[in-house]
Amino acid sequence: MTEPIQEQSPEPEKPLTDGEPFASMPIDFAVDAAVDAAAAASLAHEQSFDTTDLRPCPDCETLLEPWQLSCHNCGRLCAENAEAPVSVGEDEAYNTVELSQSYQDWLDRGHAALESENYGEAQNCFLEALARTKALPNQVMREIEVRKGLAKALEKLDKRGEATEQYMLLSQLNKDVVAEQSDEFAKRARQLSLSTMDILSSVDRHASFRPPVGSELKLAPLYCGQCKRILLESEVYHVRKGISLRVRCFCGAEGVPLVRSDAKHLRALKTASAVRERKSLLIQAASDQLPEGRRKQTAVILAAVLGGVGAHKFYLGEKVPGMIYLATCWSLIPIVMGWFDAINYSQMSRVTFNLMYNIELVLMRLPAEKEEDLKSDRSDVFSMEITASEPEDFVDQFSKESQT
Repeated sequence: MTEPIQEQSPEPEKPLTDGEPFASMPIDFAVDAAVDAAAAASLAHEQSFDTTDLRPCPDCETLLEPWQLSCHNCGRLCAENAEAPVSVGEDEAYNTVELSQSYQDWLDRGHAALESENYGEAQNCFLEALARTKALPNQVMREIEVRKGLAKALEKLDKRGEATEQYMLLSQLNKDVVAEQSDEFAKRARQLSLSTMDILSSVDRHASFRPPVGSELKLAPLYCGQCKRILLESEVYHVRKGISLRVRCFCGAEGVPLVRSDAKHLRALKTASAVRERKSLLIQAASDQLPEGRRKQTAVILAAVLGGVGAHKFYLGEKVPGMIYLATCWSLIPIVMGWFDAINYSQMSRVTFNLMYNIELVLMRLPAEKEEDLKSDRSDVFSMEITASEPEDFVDQFSKESQT
């Protein structure tokens, strides 16, 4: 007879001890022991957590610690927590005192530099003091004091945009402190923002203005039809380009720009025409073949065959790149770069090549300027003509006509 198989009783669970790691236990016992340990730690933490000192936020009812001055959920300031005492360690108190002293030192140095008219140094000192206000008590009042000096320094440095920004920040900071002073800062910010346009707005309103005629839209300075302010080139770019004839000014007016009829305007048009004619003569002179100058075909051949030793660079008068090519001729890099230069030279138009490597001979071919052109004042030239074709396309047109 076969003996009945006796069921083996499971081994008793092995309790987890501090001295026995999980790795030396069976997997089932290790998992159960880890779960029990985590549950015990969580229970101990809940028992040790005291909620008697927590206070709910009036808006979102989020529980806040006594030291929290604002809710971390909705951001509201809590007056009850603001009155609660906050324990400060010795190290924190020492750091606060040291930081406060550093803030005061930078502030005093900024005021001293401002009084001695060293406005750049004053700006740097006020910026250093401003960086230390965020970690100090009574931050708003300290920040207001620093920004006042910083705004004055920026205003003296003629940085009106940055000074306007500081006055706007002062206006916002003073809304809850002193309403009258806040209005003064806002008024000063508006004055500075308007003063940036004083130079452009200083136009004689009694001068004679008229609509532009012919090429005046591309050559002459343009003015607003309502406030008579000279328009920026960014405002009249589409007019110069010929896309539209209407412009919008800062004053809100929109319409056809005007030109000013005076001697300066007429002189600018005359000089601009002379400059355009001179430019056309320069391109025509560069489009001709120059037998006594450097030739493009020779440069291409030298770059393709002897580019590894920089022969094409020496031929074109570029001695420093040629020495670099010659010093590194033992490697393959100059050879590859020579092939690249050969392709680049072959793609150049004759005008471009002559203007780059034969500019002296091109200038010698130009006719002498007239005496009246030499005496003209070039500072009045407002030649902003924008053509439909790119300069390189215009150059290639001359090159193809004279190509042999």
